[in-house]
Amino acid sequence: MLIVSPSQDQSQVKLPASEPRRYTRAPGTAYLLPSDEEERQRLTKQNALINRTFGELVHAPITLTSHDFVLESAAGTGAWLLELAEQTPEAAKFIGIDIESHLFPNPATLPPNISFEVQSVLNLPDEWTGKYTLVHQRLLIAAFRTAEWPQAFKQIFRVLRPGGWLQLEENDNWVAGPVMENFRSMMLKLGESRNIDLWPDVTPVLKGYLEDCGFVDVRVDRRCSPLGSWGGQDGRDGKDNLLSLFRGIRAPVMGGGGFGVVDSEEMYDDLMNRVELEMDSEPGALCWWVMICARKPEFRKSSPSRDGS
Repeated sequence: MLIVSPSQDQSQVKLPASEPRRYTRAPGTAYLLPSDEEERQRLTKQNALINRTFGELVHAPITLTSHDFVLESAAGTGAWLLELAEQTPEAAKFIGIDIESHLFPNPATLPPNISFEVQSVLNLPDEWTGKYTLVHQRLLIAAFRTAEWPQAFKQIFRVLRPGGWLQLEENDNWVAGPVMENFRSMMLKLGESRNIDLWPDVTPVLKGYLEDCGFVDVRVDRRCSPLGSWGGQDGRDGKDNLLSLFRGIRAPVMGGGGFGVVDSEEMYDDLMNRVELEMDSEPGALCWWVMICARKPEFRKSSPSRDGS
């Protein structure tokens, strides 16, 4: 089995031959999940589930107009951005970015006020400084190394206009039973091997990073959705989303030797089957999400001089 070093690029990792998933080819990334059509379907279902869980797409206290620019970092399929554009009567400008374009929508299907481009939030263009009214970023907890979180927030702070808002959504935790906890311990070890912190509670960490970067008026909204068939449509969708995510990290887990939890793909699949059974048979199995909104301060007026000038 191939052992993946923490510093090794995801694009250079050789995956097991039995795992026909496509992973990102962007150099330097530690991103754990695939970038293929199966992942597109998962992201589409996940987007709908998160939107149902939180309700409105924008929780920051703003009303978009034709003068506003909206940026989505890690846009993926662009589902959130496209949905917001449909709901916005004014012709605001919408830009989605990601580290590669594989999951972007077909440019020929987009109206002129929506565009997508390959950019990393870790190094945004200089000409974007002070441009955006709203920046949205979702679910990068399996993508950023520890030092990259504050780096990303500093870049977002720079490109927001004074008074502009950042809206983050992250996965906080899963609760089911001992089998899920076993699976989660394996994921934590996988994250550690890539220098990725899969915190059990992201709220205080991200809130601290944001405040250190200069953000103010930080607002936190933590909600849960059910996991398992006992929870109706949301429970079934939540379970399917999580199982698809688990399928997506099987290759990195096996490439890392199984981290003392599994030692074959058959064991991995058996563990997945037991996680599914546990979710379905444990009413109260939940997935926790957190939304954090934070504002870039307005420019402060200079204090008048002693002579009143």
